Amino acid sequence: MVFAPQVRLGAPGLDSRLARGEDPFSSPALALRGARLASPRQREQLASGIEHALARHASDGALSATVPVDAAAVAVAQPALQQLAEAVRSRDRVGVRGVALAHLLITDPISPLYGSRYPEELYERAREALLAL
Repeated sequence: MVFAPQVRLGAPGLDSRLARGEDPFSSPALALRGARLASPRQREQLASGIEHALARHASDGALSATVPVDAAAVAVAQPALQQLAEAVRSRDRVGVRGVALAHLLITDPISPLYGSRYPEELYERAREALLAL
């Protein structure tokens, strides 16, 4: 039996497994995490997080305690990120892999949102998440 605290503590690893395309029904922990990610509340928070990243990119550069986004990558990926936020928020049904990919984009400290190897990397990852939804 899987308990919610175990899933919460293991969320980053479970998110990575779901993002790689592992079947959410292959284990109770993955099923619970997938259901939580795809819940309307979590999807609204995810869409808001994406929009917040876009707003931080457009801000005046004032001092903040938040991790700065990669401005060049966000500029290239802006259309895809906007589409992703809208799809996450508005679709009746979503693919768990797509939601996990989008979630990792905004929560993973090594995400291309915060530092990309090349400017198009964030765009490609946002499109991958959008297509997996």
